[in-house]
Amino acid sequence: MSIHTLFIYIMASFLLSIILEKVETQKQDHFLDYIVVTILYIVVLAGIFSTYHITENNHTIFLIVLFQIIGSMIYQNVILEVSSLKNNDAQVKKYAINLMVAYLVNTFFISRVNSVFLNMEEVKLLLWLFLMLYFYYWFKNNITIPIPKNKKILFYQDREYIVMQYAKFKNRYGSLVYSRYRELVPTIFAIMIYENYYRPEMVRKIDHFKYRMFKRRGRFGIMQISSNHELTDEESIKMAIRRLENIYSKVSRDKRNSWNRISKVIFQYHRKDAREILNIDREIRNFIKK
Repeated sequence: MSIHTLFIYIMASFLLSIILEKVETQKQDHFLDYIVVTILYIVVLAGIFSTYHITENNHTIFLIVLFQIIGSMIYQNVILEVSSLKNNDAQVKKYAINLMVAYLVNTFFISRVNSVFLNMEEVKLLLWLFLMLYFYYWFKNNITIPIPKNKKILFYQDREYIVMQYAKFKNRYGSLVYSRYRELVPTIFAIMIYENYYRPEMVRKIDHFKYRMFKRRGRFGIMQISSNHELTDEESIKMAIRRLENIYSKVSRDKRNSWNRISKVIFQYHRKDAREILNIDREIRNFIKK
């Protein structure tokens, strides 16, 4: 590096110090701005230096940042008689990161291109990109194309799905679904349909495999009963019926109507998803009545 280049770098570091001082005073949380302004500064200088051949090359332009750091330390320690680094880890971190980022930008970007400025071909591409973005946002904000939307039917609102699942499970587990409270039978199937939708048979088999591997408490069977050991679908149905009957025995004193009692049972059994299960239960009862 020639004396001429060294002098240019030192002069540029003074200007950088003034700019960074403005950044520090204007914003309390200025760390990111401090780094970005530094990088922008040396990139612009690299473009000017290479365009007008002010320096031999830009391979060491990151030294401007190093000189800026040295100049700031001298100014604070000698002129202001205030130690800039003593007991100030944040300042040390800021200087180190700023210098490291400047070095990386210098090595992997500035030194590898002939000019950091865009040529006319690149400007043309950039201009077309801005134009396309402008027209895209203008079209998006000013032109409305009506698109017909089909109302999404959730599975617990799909009567056909519920009836088909009810018929399938009644055929498969009908002999198990028995309760001394006849009102509960549709509810048992409703819970079965709901739990099976979110945890189908294949996923339940994976749950069993995971239990055999890790021996952790989980939810098992078609009724998704929480247990410390594996449960088959049939075992989970029996356990769910016992729990539902226990809840029903406590709310059966409500003589207002059957649906009110069933609603209370479902809310106590499965509070989080009670409304969805109630909807399935209602569809099953409507189908049975026909």
